[in-house]
Amino acid sequence: MKSIEFSESKLKEILDQLPIEAQSAFAASCAQRIFTCYVEYARVTKSKRVDLDAYSEAISYVWNAVIAGNRDAIIINGLLERCMAVLPSEEDAWESGTPYAEDSAAAIIYSLRSLASGCPQEAIWAAKRVYEAVDNFVVNTYNVNTNATDGEKFILDHPIVSNELSRQLRDLNEIINSKRDSESLKKTIKIIMERSKSESNDLFSEAT
Repeated sequence: MKSIEFSESKLKEILDQLPIEAQSAFAASCAQRIFTCYVEYARVTKSKRVDLDAYSEAISYVWNAVIAGNRDAIIINGLLERCMAVLPSEEDAWESGTPYAEDSAAAIIYSLRSLASGCPQEAIWAAKRVYEAVDNFVVNTYNVNTNATDGEKFILDHPIVSNELSRQLRDLNEIINSKRDSESLKKTIKIIMERSKSESNDLFSEAT
């Protein structure tokens, strides 16, 4: 079976055809799955630059906005300012033992920016942050030599990476199949929202 690969160009081709709500829902689904990394960071970090409420409110706002079909630029900008003010550095994240907290926070910020601008690249960056996190986890956990001939194949074929790429593809396909009807899209987004919340506990698990 051919490995699923992360392709920015293919994602852009698909997202270009979707309304803002659908693009931002895809971004939020990715951000939601990695959100537990920031939650854990907020619990253990000694840094004063932390605000779990800001990120919780941000991801909740994105979901509510895409389901309701209403966006408030003032609220979005306010949330962006709050989140950016406490964005963890990679150094803080690693020192706290939560190496993917910065990826988690960034994915939520990209989701907000997707909602604000309707630019597909923001959703792509949210998805890429999650993909890169699981990729990095596999590389470090299994000491993968990325320069080896079969190194990249091992990473892509590993369940932790292939599961996340499969989830991203699944969510996109479900959104595409319901995009022509607003009510159908809302129902699909609600399903994706609840599912991504439950999947957040399994992002770094090999279980399917």
